[in-house]
Amino acid sequence: MSNLDVLKEGYQLFADGNIEAVLELWDEKIVWHECPGFPFVEDEGIFVGGRQL
Repeated sequence: MSNLDVLKEGYQLFADGNIEAVLELWDEKIVWHECPGFPFVEDEGIFVGGRQL
């Protein structure tokens, strides 16, 4: 499956309300860096894994 196919499937699953399936598409080592000073961000704002996002 291409990256584009994964993206399209993810958006469709999200639109359908199937968040669990969206999380399954993400790599378990995905890393998200939030902007420093962003409201509601604790610590350094680095999240690892789909469940933290």
